[in-house]
Amino acid sequence: MPHLRQQIHGWVGGGTKGDFPHYAYHGYYTQDWTNLDANMGSEADLRTLVDSAHQRGIRILFDVVMNHTGYATLADMQEYQFGALYLSGDEVKKTLGERWNDWKPAAGQTWHSFNDYINFSDKTGWDKWWGKNWIRTDIGDYDNPGFDDLTMSLAFLPDIKTESTTASGRLPVFYKNKTDTHAKIIDGFTPRDYLTHWLSQWVRDYGIDGFRVDTAKHVELPAWQQLKTEASAALHEWKKANPDKALDDKPFWMTGEAWGHGVMQSDYYRHGFDAMINFDYQEQAAKAVDCLAQMDTTWQQMAEKLQDFNVLSYLSSHDTRLFREGGDKAAELLLLATRRGTNFLWR
Repeated sequence: MPHLRQQIHGWVGGGTKGDFPHYAYHGYYTQDWTNLDANMGSEADLRTLVDSAHQRGIRILFDVVMNHTGYATLADMQEYQFGALYLSGDEVKKTLGERWNDWKPAAGQTWHSFNDYINFSDKTGWDKWWGKNWIRTDIGDYDNPGFDDLTMSLAFLPDIKTESTTASGRLPVFYKNKTDTHAKIIDGFTPRDYLTHWLSQWVRDYGIDGFRVDTAKHVELPAWQQLKTEASAALHEWKKANPDKALDDKPFWMTGEAWGHGVMQSDYYRHGFDAMINFDYQEQAAKAVDCLAQMDTTWQQMAEKLQDFNVLSYLSSHDTRLFREGGDKAAELLLLATRRGTNFLWR
């Protein structure tokens, strides 16, 4: 399932030209891991969905992110009282309106132009956002992102300090103004501890069967093992408490997205992952649309390698491109259906 956790509110400028407002429609800009996003329904709806799926022999996986959070938006700045503007007094209402999220670009502006009103250098204002112990970003007095996979700012998104061993127990600073959060201070917790605790709680409360982990290569491997261990314990507890709802006694299952990963048993499999997404298959399949025999070598190699582990292969992905070769949907589905493993249809 796509991200159900609460996303950033409002929009940021979309595209390189800023010609549209970009919302967190895809669910990769999590703001609060303890709350459902309003667009996904209520907690009662979620419980009904999971229970109904289990009754039909269907497992439910959550798509989860621990690497980053979402951008700062005008809507969240106003609602949660963080950040700073170059505007003051009557200029604020005159320029941004009563509700800052209603701002629209004027002639000569784009949807990126809202950034011109924001003072990203104001240390005091931005200290009221996540706080330095939670993220690194090129804003305010925060630590700057690095240049490696683990500390970089992916797509300029705030990078969560999942590597931190500073057991401060602090919650994100702006949560004090977020009255709907279920987050509670836990002494000695690091950001990683909080994230794994919050994500595992969904498993404990609803019986979620597994996770599809986003941006796995940008988080330390021990973090994924910690998540798998805690989520596995949570599912065991849920099944013990709900024997009439449990689909079976199978353990928690986790797959990961690590850009460029192919058919190989990497270290991810030794740190909590049961499968990894195979990025090679899309191009291999594209070459065989007109002649399936061209896939024989690929399938043979996969059959030989996949003896003690598994991968998830895809044809179309929003991260790469849609699969359009040949225009024959039957052939495309056949390529996916005749390979070894489980077929996944992912929103």
